[in-house]
Amino acid sequence: MERSSYAGLAIFAVLMATASPACAASPPLIKGQYFAKARMNLLHAGWRPVVSHLKFADGTYQRLAGDAGTMTDASWKEVEYCSGTGLNFCFFNYSRNGHCLRVETQGEYSPQDSSPQVLSWTSECPKPQND
Repeated sequence: MERSSYAGLAIFAVLMATASPACAASPPLIKGQYFAKARMNLLHAGWRPVVSHLKFADGTYQRLAGDAGTMTDASWKEVEYCSGTGLNFCFFNYSRNGHCLRVETQGEYSPQDSSPQVLSWTSECPKPQND
């Protein structure tokens, strides 16, 4: 094998060793971005909504209560729940190629200004279902 072939293989090996699954699953999100735009970018990048089945003690799905219910009605079926008080933090779940994505937003839902806004995100998978 030629010397240049060894160099090419060495570079390829280093790149493969440093590539992590998280890099392959990096979402197209920007902190402060309106969630409607962020959601559109996620769907275009192949992220698929994950519906949560978490329930309150009375059996009501958390995704149907308060602002989360309004978002579910607006076809944002991936909303897990919203805090409903104060700054109104909401959580949304996605998956792509075996990777999980959990997006946290802040602010109340408003179709006029595309609220809420992206606050943070993690590779955390949805909480266990309690059906």
